[in-house]
Amino acid sequence: MQNDNASQTYQYVPNHLLLGVLTTIFCCLPFGIVSIIYAVQVNTALAAGNAPMAQVLSEKAKFWGMLGLWIGIALQVISLLFALSSGAFMAMMQQTQM
Repeated sequence: MQNDNASQTYQYVPNHLLLGVLTTIFCCLPFGIVSIIYAVQVNTALAAGNAPMAQVLSEKAKFWGMLGLWIGIALQVISLLFALSSGAFMAMMQQTQM
């Protein structure tokens, strides 16, 4: 009788959990949470022996993490530009009132 567990090979699939956590904390909360959910499901699928599903979930976790990262960066740049332009506008208005 052959042991099925011994004949299975372990396949490494990255779960991108760190990306999801960092995206949640620093960039974009909603997309980071979605990334964390998919990242946790990667380990569950691997434990169940479903490597193809784990790969799909890993890609989804990476997608949502990267999307949140880029949206977070874009929002930071936009807010910085807005703050700089507001400061320049206020300085210009103060000079014209004198």
